[in-house]
Amino acid sequence: MAIPKIKPEFKIMLTVEETCGIFGIGEHTIRKLIQSNPNADYLLRIGTKTLIKRSLFENYLLKESVLHY
Repeated sequence: MAIPKIKPEFKIMLTVEETCGIFGIGEHTIRKLIQSNPNADYLLRIGTKTLIKRSLFENYLLKESVLHY
C-alpha cells in the first residue's frame, strides 16, 4: 500500500524546504536556526532528518521581531 502524498499546507511536520516555501524564509536562515537552537521545541529529529513542527515554529516566529542569521 502506497503512502498518500499530502500537500505541505496540510502537514503538521515540515521539511526544511517545505518550511521555506510556507513561511517565506530562506533555506540558509532555517538551517542556521536549527543549528543554533538544536533543542528547540519546534524541532523533531528522526535519525539525520530534521522536521519542523509547524504550529510551534509559527508561534516562535510570531514572538520574534528580528532573525539574525
